[in-house]
Amino acid sequence: MNNKLLTSVMLSTFVFMMQTGLAEDKGVLFYRKGKPIFKSEISPAYSQKIFEAERQYYLSTSQIYQEIFLEMHLQDEAKNKNSTPEAIRREFFKSSLVGEKKAKEWFEENKAKLGGRSFESIKGEIIGFLTRIEEEKAANIFFDKMRKNGDYKDNLKAPMPISIDIKVSEFPKRGAINSKIKVIEFADYRCPHCIKTFSTMEKIVEKYKNKVEFTYIDFPLSDLSSKISAGGVCSNQQNKFWDYYTLAFKANGNFDDKSPETFAKDLKLDLNQFNSCYSHSATKEKVKLGQNEARRIGVTGTPAIYINGIFQHSTDEEDLSKTIESLF
Repeated sequence: MNNKLLTSVMLSTFVFMMQTGLAEDKGVLFYRKGKPIFKSEISPAYSQKIFEAERQYYLSTSQIYQEIFLEMHLQDEAKNKNSTPEAIRREFFKSSLVGEKKAKEWFEENKAKLGGRSFESIKGEIIGFLTRIEEEKAANIFFDKMRKNGDYKDNLKAPMPISIDIKVSEFPKRGAINSKIKVIEFADYRCPHCIKTFSTMEKIVEKYKNKVEFTYIDFPLSDLSSKISAGGVCSNQQNKFWDYYTLAFKANGNFDDKSPETFAKDLKLDLNQFNSCYSHSATKEKVKLGQNEARRIGVTGTPAIYINGIFQHSTDEEDLSKTIESLF
């Protein structure tokens, strides 16, 4: 084929692909007045939103595919055993049934969050809730086996998580400073989930303190939380941030306006220096710096943990450890 003909064929192919949507401009999100808008042009917050939408689509579609596969499996089993799909389903999930004893245990552990409702009034809801959890576990075990045996494989492609460049130079760090593996936590001292995650993070820090750099950034969600965060800024001036951080989280959210000074006294800080810092406008700006960085990258709640710039959907110790160790 001569060059002129080859060029003509290539041009025709390209036009066809563009017209049929088979070729896409890499990284183009949409066109604004005819001008392509690329992923690189949007803020980290919007990039994260797009990823979360793609991730949710992937998870939801994957779940639907598995439901379809399981229905087919149960129908085949019913035919093989001369039974009905309903009977096979009951057999499949019989180990997932939750009794009153387990429901009562869950109620006792969580009754403080249930608005004073009695066990009898919500027993059915609890049993249904716990049974669905157990059924999901059973289904996960089943599909893990199917994948391992090569009997199940979907044609979905998981979206690639985005790594965000988080500005951490102004915030307290510990562990292996300048390590290539960086864990960053945005948290609020009054947030119940943050308080619970505190003990997890302490275990993670102790486990990887010689291999990982850890950064803490305040993202206070109330005026009182901002005051506690301001105390952390001032304790950092006296090289006592992590001691203050520990006292604050161990207070379990029981704070008042005097709490920062109380912690400063407990830590035997120079109170004149601490109070001068606490009342200075620069301290409030330092707290806002963390809030602004959180909003810039799309943090919508606390705690928000990032490992090498990638948001972690789980704050479970095992999951965080697995992610960290994958980077060694």
